[in-house]
Amino acid sequence: MRALALTGVLLALSAGAASAATTVHVVRCPTTYGVAQPAPRLPSRLSVSASTKAVADLDAYSNGVLFLLAPSGLPCHAVVGADGSASITITPGSMTHVRQPAVTASFADTPGTAASLACPLFPAAVRQLSGQSCPRAKPARESTSAGGQGTLYFADPPRVHGDGAPSGGSDAARGVLVFLAQSRGFDGYAFRVTCTLPASDRGECATILADALTRIPANE
Repeated sequence: MRALALTGVLLALSAGAASAATTVHVVRCPTTYGVAQPAPRLPSRLSVSASTKAVADLDAYSNGVLFLLAPSGLPCHAVVGADGSASITITPGSMTHVRQPAVTASFADTPGTAASLACPLFPAAVRQLSGQSCPRAKPARESTSAGGQGTLYFADPPRVHGDGAPSGGSDAARGVLVFLAQSRGFDGYAFRVTCTLPASDRGECATILADALTRIPANE
């Protein structure tokens, strides 16, 4: 039920916020690179299709590949892998053992890595693993709802370790997972965003997830 309610909020945001475009401050995250490269140039501000009120307490955090909204003033760390994968972690706590509150995003566009990220929720990802076992299993209490082709919203209740990264703490983890399978001439990709903030910040999570779906690197 939580995932279904979140879907309704996201649809309302995407339908009504486009006319209220505003901008948010961009924060460059310290980044670990799989292949040495110069730091990319980033804009100082990012246009967001949401109301000024909705993003009043949010910044856009970036590693040059991903842009992810999250509460302002938090530390962050990012990774850009040699295989083209990318991730961002935004949290006031440990970057190694991430706990709530946190906002995270992961992107993978190589077939095996993408399938490993998406396999708990997408049977096509399990098949793409080519006989290898999925590293996680969907817990019974994790709820999901469809959000369009290749898109599933998920919600992990408090104390449930599921697809949310992180999940299992005292607050629910709300997120979205996008998976497009490998096909002839197309490697496919997986993209997961998790928002694990206090229940009072549920509206911020909806804004964060809705914006993230407009910034999948493979679609830009």
